[in-house]
Amino acid sequence: MLCPLLNREMAYYELEWQMEFPYTEDTCYLAHCYPFTHYDLRTDLHLLTTNQCNKSTLKAELLCETKAGHDCYLLTITNFGKLIITH
Repeated sequence: MLCPLLNREMAYYELEWQMEFPYTEDTCYLAHCYPFTHYDLRTDLHLLTTNQCNKSTLKAELLCETKAGHDCYLLTITNFGKLIITH
């Protein structure tokens, strides 16, 4: 049975990725939002990452590039001052 919200004449896309979470006690959240323009995303990320109040808790990294050629970012929000990494 098809979802009544889907239109057979429209093209739909699928977002897929793989992630490994090395720390069993961590809580990780994944989020995806659409529609949201790439320009809006870059503007919001710039505002968030250049705000001095966020320097100790927010980091944005380029994760990969989409098939359309857009940057896909990974946001890490944590207390970097208390971050302990063990391998």
